[in-house]
Amino acid sequence: MAAKSILLLAVQLPSVFASGLPNLPSEGNLTEQHPWCSVSVSRRVRSHVDEAIQAHHILQKLPEKCPLHPQRDLLADNGNGSEPGQSVCMADYCEIFGACEADQAPCEAQRMAEQKKRCEKLLLQCFPPGSQDVATRRLHSHYSRKWCRELDCELRTHREEEDLRSLTAISPLLGFIVVLCMAAFAAMILLIGGGDDVLFLMYECGLVPQRLMRSWVQTRDGLRKYAGLPISHVS
Repeated sequence: MAAKSILLLAVQLPSVFASGLPNLPSEGNLTEQHPWCSVSVSRRVRSHVDEAIQAHHILQKLPEKCPLHPQRDLLADNGNGSEPGQSVCMADYCEIFGACEADQAPCEAQRMAEQKKRCEKLLLQCFPPGSQDVATRRLHSHYSRKWCRELDCELRTHREEEDLRSLTAISPLLGFIVVLCMAAFAAMILLIGGGDDVLFLMYECGLVPQRLMRSWVQTRDGLRKYAGLPISHVS
């Protein structure tokens, strides 16, 4: 009889301990219960949201109907009080916060238009423009420019072209500056550090005229004198 009781208790213990553990979200059960929601993307979006909103110290002051409210986050849905069916997959807002997968399809006007509507609806829920709170109205305008306005393929293409033109314009200038610095450094080494053999070889090969040769030697000797180095008597 005792052995039977012990066996029955051993069978029931796992279920008792399992029922007492919190139902924490994990990569596995989220994929199984919510196959449309990417855990990694959701976490990146939540990170962007927290960084953007916490700067204004209003994260906990958001309306409960706001999809960005921490209690509505599907990843944080572990008995936090959200009503059934009210949890939000943060990955659905990845386009707004630039947190989608890197291998996403090219920009499409129709998809951007849909995302822009979603962004505008998001702001209406989180920062109502008709609120009596002045700070809320200001945040609506601020995030409308920062988030929703950017959801435009033509605007993105224009900015990418501007960035490319800026890079193209800067690259030759940087290259010229690098070559100029290298030439100046080589000249200083040649004039101050020595190089008589090189100078005479160039002179004997006819690469340097006599007048330029004399000017070069005088300049070299002047730099050597200024640097406190011995002056060559070759002229």
